[in-house]
Amino acid sequence: MLLAVVLGHTLHHRPTGFAKQGPHEVRMIFEKLDCLISKEDGDGKIFREKPHITLDNFFSGDETLDHLGELGFAATMTSRRDRLPAGVPKHHFHHEKGPVDDRSKAARFIHPITCVKKFPQDGEKKAYTRTHVSFQSTGSTNFSTVNAINSSRLYVVKKERGVGKEKRIWGVENNPARTLYLSHYGRIDTDDAMMAGTQIQYRSRKYWHSAMLHGLRLAIVTAYSFYLEASSGSLDASWKLVKPMTFHQFRDRLSTQMLQYKPRFNMYPGDSGFRSVTVLSKKARSKTHVVPSKRSRQTAVSVSTGGQHCVLIDELDNARKSKRLCGAFNHTELSKHLASFLEKGASISSGSKCAWCGEKAYQRCTECTKVNRALWIGTTIATLDWGTKTARASPPR
Repeated sequence: MLLAVVLGHTLHHRPTGFAKQGPHEVRMIFEKLDCLISKEDGDGKIFREKPHITLDNFFSGDETLDHLGELGFAATMTSRRDRLPAGVPKHHFHHEKGPVDDRSKAARFIHPITCVKKFPQDGEKKAYTRTHVSFQSTGSTNFSTVNAINSSRLYVVKKERGVGKEKRIWGVENNPARTLYLSHYGRIDTDDAMMAGTQIQYRSRKYWHSAMLHGLRLAIVTAYSFYLEASSGSLDASWKLVKPMTFHQFRDRLSTQMLQYKPRFNMYPGDSGFRSVTVLSKKARSKTHVVPSKRSRQTAVSVSTGGQHCVLIDELDNARKSKRLCGAFNHTELSKHLASFLEKGASISSGSKCAWCGEKAYQRCTECTKVNRALWIGTTIATLDWGTKTARASPPR
């Protein structure tokens, strides 16, 4: 999905034929989009070919369809009753508002009226084909397309609702133009509902904040679609999850990762330019290249169930074989490690980097001489993370 923002002021230049706001905005956006089409491999453009676009009737009109066709794009849009194809008498199309009665319901199963017009190439303007489909649905319905459909006919789609004795089966009239439009534009309604679920909003008099927040919502929804594609196993069989996270679980996981993120970890491109990193000495910067995600490592099983941090038995066995663990790491061994945190000499006054998470720590395990960051409540250990070289705790301050 592509996010485009057009500021609603009157200073935009409007060429002849684009007096209406909707077609004018489409012209500005697609002239920018045309520069993002890749013409050869490695040229840094976004799209390999010109995409098909779905629009509502606010953007409809002959000028919109002709302009998109001349640029070589494909588009499908609903057409307003006052923006039907010019040069064709209006009475040839379904355009009147009528009641929903037996007569109008029977008219839904009449083949749609289809008009086709081909335009030859004219210099730099590409050849294109415009198709207009008019039919009776719950009301008069008109679809205008350019370079989009190859045929137009009536067919019936089976619908089912309910189960058992309450199950209902009925047919809904359909045609290629309507199917194409609903399959694309329906995704926008779904994305709008998901973006509302991100709950990213605040009040501001700065109008550009609204576009920025909308972009953040869209980025989260797009990231979730990437996650579903990866978890399906179509990209890599080892990534397949039996039960992927729901969108709300995915959103909460992102929130947790955002709170744990620090630029000084230098995990992503551009982190080294943050002020919190540039104020450090070169020697200190070289010590910040750690992977904090190890602290919150989650296996496919824990992710798929939306559970907490955990380690699989196979991972524990592999850690034992690779001697990452101190001894057998059973309850007896664990108690020795935990008790060593309270022994004399375990405290580090100046602090040192934790062997597990890389953050500054003030306690060490005297059993394995590893510095560890501990989580303490008074003198009682609050949590433990298994599968690491040592137990994790936090020193009293």
